[in-house]
Amino acid sequence: IKVIVDVANNRISDEEVTVDLIDTTDNEEIGSVVIDMQAGSAETVEFNWDTSTASLGMHTLRAEANGVEGDINLDNNMKEAVVEVKELAIVSIGISSMEAPSSVTKEETALIKVNVANDGNIDKTFTLTLADTTDNVQIASQQVTLAAGSSQVVSFNWNTNTASIGNHNIKAEISNVEGDVNLDDNSKQITIEVKERQPLSIGASSLSNGERGVAYDDSLQISGGFPPYTIEITSGALPSGLSMNSDGTITGTPTPDSRSKSFKVKVTDQKGSAVTKKFVITIYKQLSISTSSLKSGKVGKTYSATL
Repeated sequence: IKVIVDVANNRISDEEVTVDLIDTTDNEEIGSVVIDMQAGSAETVEFNWDTSTASLGMHTLRAEANGVEGDINLDNNMKEAVVEVKELAIVSIGISSMEAPSSVTKEETALIKVNVANDGNIDKTFTLTLADTTDNVQIASQQVTLAAGSSQVVSFNWNTNTASIGNHNIKAEISNVEGDVNLDDNSKQITIEVKERQPLSIGASSLSNGERGVAYDDSLQISGGFPPYTIEITSGALPSGLSMNSDGTITGTPTPDSRSKSFKVKVTDQKGSAVTKKFVITIYKQLSISTSSLKSGKVGKTYSATL
């Protein structure tokens, strides 16, 4: 650091003055300058103090004017100033990783997580911006404060309502970090595919047959539209023992008196679009052998019996 010492010659004669600057805390001489001063003149002396080897903490610096024989006022021949030597501030803010789905259906919201880290030794506040560089749109911007040596996951929600179909380059970028020693990790990119939304549909063309007393499991195969879906049977009914689940699966175990049934199902999505379809579930009696015994046979005679 630069240390400025102002020296005045208040005598009526020219003088040669030695100005010494000393770090009295570490007992180190910073510098010494000899100047020729005319009577009644003033000079400014500059010293450069290299603090690379100085101890951390408060330092008392003493400037002394020496070599003036017969000086009648020694009280002002010395001045002191206190300077604090702090640890060198290291600023290093970076993006360590990004997490996001590889694809999203148009008009859905994609959750994007950005992990930022402060590898420096001082606390820092900065701006983290997320942008869709494919469509040239800023998604969001957040102010983040990180303590020295800490990290944080920052979450963004990307609404894809107006996004174009196809691959999108999503870029996270750190800005407003003065003195950052490493700018290479101040940005990171990830690719997310925006897919066309398919219309609401019931994919199953038919449902499997069931058997009394045997567990049943099949699905309407609902897809497209805007989940979640509302499912209702508008006419008919399911065979007894079976039930319709919220995801469009039909499960259960047909009861001993369960019979084949036909029904119409209606599926409505979050935005009110609806599709209907008719189905039949055929229920069979449980496989059994009712014969308890068989008739006797004779050696050498043709035998025939029914189970």
